[in-house]
Amino acid sequence: MSNDLYVLRVRLGWVKGVWREIAIRGDQTLHEFHEAIIESLEWLPDETYSFYMSDDISELEARYAPDQPNKNTQSTRISSLRLQEEDEFIYIFSEAEQPIANVRVMSIEDPEPGAEYPDVFDERGESPDQPY
Repeated sequence: MSNDLYVLRVRLGWVKGVWREIAIRGDQTLHEFHEAIIESLEWLPDETYSFYMSDDISELEARYAPDQPNKNTQSTRISSLRLQEEDEFIYIFSEAEQPIANVRVMSIEDPEPGAEYPDVFDERGESPDQPY
């Protein structure tokens, strides 16, 4: 449902102990989630990012990216992914470098009235240098 709030933990695969939990509404997009991730890590944007709604980046049918006509991150709403608590998927910051982060659905809640989302809900570890 688009009124739900998703708390998603992004755990960097190449740096131990670094993660961010980002709260995002179901009516917001994967692109907005990407922007929240890079902002929380204090990185510059990279438009070659992608999400794989799978735990395997070789599953191309599971790929969502800015250049995908039917699975475009700028139009794909979080609620359309039909995520459940504890679901996991992959975020790649830059297709050229392929730094992989794992994303896990920590909880699905009601949004706080008047709150702005996406919002960094919780975090651990220092932001590493941008991976390119």
